[in-house]
Amino acid sequence: EYAVVDEAVELTRFLGKSSAAGFVNGVLRSFLRQRHPLPAGNSLSSLSIRYSHPRWLVRRYISRYGLKAARKLMARNNLPPDSCLRINTVRISTDDFLRRLEAEEIPYTLLPDLPACLKVGARGFNRHRLYTEGYSFYMNHGSQKVAAAVEVEPGMRIGDFCAAPGGKSFILASRTGPGGLVLALDVSRSRLLQMKQRMELYGVGNCLLGCADLEKAGPPARGLDAVLLDVPCSGIGTIRSNPDIRWIFREEDLPRQQARQAAILRNGFRCLDRKQKLFYTTCSTEPEENEEVIRGFLRDEPGAELAGEPFHTLSYQDHG
Repeated sequence: EYAVVDEAVELTRFLGKSSAAGFVNGVLRSFLRQRHPLPAGNSLSSLSIRYSHPRWLVRRYISRYGLKAARKLMARNNLPPDSCLRINTVRISTDDFLRRLEAEEIPYTLLPDLPACLKVGARGFNRHRLYTEGYSFYMNHGSQKVAAAVEVEPGMRIGDFCAAPGGKSFILASRTGPGGLVLALDVSRSRLLQMKQRMELYGVGNCLLGCADLEKAGPPARGLDAVLLDVPCSGIGTIRSNPDIRWIFREEDLPRQQARQAAILRNGFRCLDRKQKLFYTTCSTEPEENEEVIRGFLRDEPGAELAGEPFHTLSYQDHG
């Protein structure tokens, strides 16, 4: 506790507020002398304070999932995220990768729903040659699940729009094989340049990068066999990895996000060949960014139909 107080005081000075250092020190030490218990009960105010979530989000969770599930979800949101690896099967088979781990007695756990996804029980694995030389990369379980959901056959031409930092594109490229192609587009040129460096490290040769803003531009391609749209969103579903997002994003921002997502969806759909599928995903829990976007699109696009029921993951149901 003394270290927390000391760091808080030093951070106050670091941020150019030395005059407030004594105030911060006094408040924190006063709290340590006389702690106030967190509020009990299940009111919005109590739950918001106890689980450190904004009231608008607590209200939405309870309304949608019920009190018990909402409390479980918020508790899970406050835990550190699990770190998952993706084996780069372009450069090494899953069996060979695991054999190398076993030879060095590095513990691991394979996740049963994704054959090349695992947790490694070794600190600092990002310094191991199996990571630094491009045989694996960190990618959360949910993102790997998205890439696995896209129906891919060897030789297909796939669009991955809003692609950076590239993990899903690389998985799709490994599944299409050398005869296929992944058109990976993103609005950020700097992130695409980073993605290009990763492609070289991972040995991905069948991925074509392009800079495009699908919110404003028309269809960047035609006749694709499948399209993945992991659209920009509130990120409310990533609180475990981005704890501050719950306080940065506001409920009144949802309509703006929805309009953006609807525009990207319209332009992405026009890139498809006839009778092919588009996979729309977000890392948001909120219906304005998910079901409502899809309903509006189906209402306005007579050539589209729903190919399956929406699939949800909650952070307490999966691997984080």
